[in-house]
Amino acid sequence: MTLAQPNTRPTKLLLAMAAILLVATTPAVTAQTSDPDNTVAPPPSNAVLNGRKLISSVFETNSTGVSDSCGTSGCTAVKALLPTVNLPCPGAVGQTCTFSIHVESPNQISDVDQGLYRFLVDGVPPTPGPVANGGFYKFVESDPNSSDTQPGSAAVVAVVTNNAANQVHHATVSFGCKDITGDGCFAFAALSIARIDTFQP
Repeated sequence: MTLAQPNTRPTKLLLAMAAILLVATTPAVTAQTSDPDNTVAPPPSNAVLNGRKLISSVFETNSTGVSDSCGTSGCTAVKALLPTVNLPCPGAVGQTCTFSIHVESPNQISDVDQGLYRFLVDGVPPTPGPVANGGFYKFVESDPNSSDTQPGSAAVVAVVTNNAANQVHHATVSFGCKDITGDGCFAFAALSIARIDTFQP
């Protein structure tokens, strides 16, 4: 005697429909950032850039010092540390250049707050960086003695592609602070220096 097999198609169909409905109605998770200006960060990247040839170097110095401050809870104060640098990328449309940006400065940051450098190339955070949201690079945080003069430094890498022959790209390095303690922050940098090297494959 052969027993009739139950029809499982309706059950499978209902399960499949339920799974589709669950995916369709699940809310998207939005990443939250603690970035000072809440702009989107470049995607995380680990990069090895081989075979680059040094084309030129630019040096900038500032012996007069740069200071900035803000007075409200959670505020951010950022000011240009050095003038914007114009960086030619020799070659036709599609030519790539790699900029290596290195900055150093003795700094005073209000105690326990964040000390920040900010890097932008052509107005956007450099890739592969590394930088956080909005091109920021945090060099000190939660140091109870950060108002004493202490050395700060950072180095980032930016790969650019020419949209015009021999395009001139623009790099800016800024400096400042973000309040952590709820009473504002101040930042002072003196005797700063930056070196920007241009490389090509």
